[in-house]
Amino acid sequence: MYAWVDLTCWLWGAFMIVYGICLSAGESDIFGFDEVAFWICAGAGFFLFYPVILEFILWLSSQFFTPSPPSLNFSNLVPIAYHPSYNITAGGIEKMHPFDSRKYGKVFHVLKERGIIKENYLIPVKCPRSILRAVHPFSYLLMLCYSLSITTKVEVPVCFLPEPILRFRVLNPMLYGTYGSLLAGCAAIEKGYAINLSGGYHHCSSRSGGGFCIYADITILIYWMRYWYPDKVHRVMIVDLDAHQGNGHERDFIDDEETFIIDFFNPNIYPGDHYARKAIKFAEHITESDGDESYCSKLENAMTNCIESFKPSFIVYNAGTDCMEGDPLGRLQITPQGIIQRDEIVFKHALKNKVPVVMLLSGGYQQVNAPVIADSISNLFSKFNL
Repeated sequence: MYAWVDLTCWLWGAFMIVYGICLSAGESDIFGFDEVAFWICAGAGFFLFYPVILEFILWLSSQFFTPSPPSLNFSNLVPIAYHPSYNITAGGIEKMHPFDSRKYGKVFHVLKERGIIKENYLIPVKCPRSILRAVHPFSYLLMLCYSLSITTKVEVPVCFLPEPILRFRVLNPMLYGTYGSLLAGCAAIEKGYAINLSGGYHHCSSRSGGGFCIYADITILIYWMRYWYPDKVHRVMIVDLDAHQGNGHERDFIDDEETFIIDFFNPNIYPGDHYARKAIKFAEHITESDGDESYCSKLENAMTNCIESFKPSFIVYNAGTDCMEGDPLGRLQITPQGIIQRDEIVFKHALKNKVPVVMLLSGGYQQVNAPVIADSISNLFSKFNL
């Protein structure tokens, strides 16, 4: 509904500007101004201020709703979250970023062909404002109403596109992905594990986005898990194995002693956020010299020691595959088999210690990522009889 109202307002503003341009200057005056100037200025002003009104109405209405956990019977569902709207398309413009924005659907279809997913999987809705406002302030959500602001966060030159198009094609898919993380988290509480075939927007904090991350789904997930399940979720461990530092959630939990962050990342690439690194309780710098054996040995030791010392009640696993060899942005040398072994190590320790774990797909910038992810998830279901 919001997107359609947004589109209607945008078209009205565009109409005023076009109407003013089409008029002949000086034909008539309105309050001392020629009509051309009036309509152009009115249209520009409308473009600038109508999002403020819409966002305020949405923010105000969300104050009257207290979100509750999804009322689903998770025992009858495969704890894998997916929605067709996860996949981002924008007339081919999305290809200007190396990220495979359709990998979610590719993974889903492979898992369905293998019989892991049938019709009984988790289907998220678009994340409501009442969920978002717990983490993201009004000012941040307001800035997402402007194309230039969205451009700085997705790092693709889309500022020339109307904001309503970006809302339909970029923001909405990430809203579905954000609620998918939340839905998977709830399923993990009930079943011990869950996987969201999207999410993992680990460069987004509550007040700032970047690196193709617009909503802080990891922070949102942890906030609502603690709110909805206070007796089951308190001490949370984030295992971030994306090749890039997870500076978004790190900034959000930098002073939270009940959140333990393990981050394996390449220190020589984006984002290089030294302030956020203060939040990492266990950091491992991974470089091109680290192969499968070295990487998995370090991870095995980290999981063993950190779970034993911290004793988490919930694990968020950010399973980015941009650490795989050949990735243009991750610039690491982990093989596809290493990715499968990596995921197996994380699940092994979570399941052995009976700690609910939710896996998020996060980054991965090659066309070969999707089949590797599907193979890894298939291996998890086979290895642990999930």
